[in-house]
Amino acid sequence: MPGKQGSAGARVLTYDVDLDVVRSRMIALCMTPRSVAEASGLKMQRVHQFFRGDFQTLATCKEIAKALSIASDTFVQPRLTSRRRGQKKK
Repeated sequence: MPGKQGSAGARVLTYDVDLDVVRSRMIALCMTPRSVAEASGLKMQRVHQFFRGDFQTLATCKEIAKALSIASDTFVQPRLTSRRRGQKKK
């Protein structure tokens, strides 16, 4: 199977999120985290987790991008990492 590694490790797709871009766009639109939550349909808790770095899933990034009227790839960059079997996520 292409892309599959042996027992030494597996490829894991993670994302780098540039929060400075998100904050700059929020400032330009005079939006607060609460208004981003309302515009995106996300709960405030999820938005706060996003800004803390705890819950930056691709789905959350896309909802926030939609609320800010920008493409999600403006602030989200995929990163392919290798992880050994049994190694915990960082």
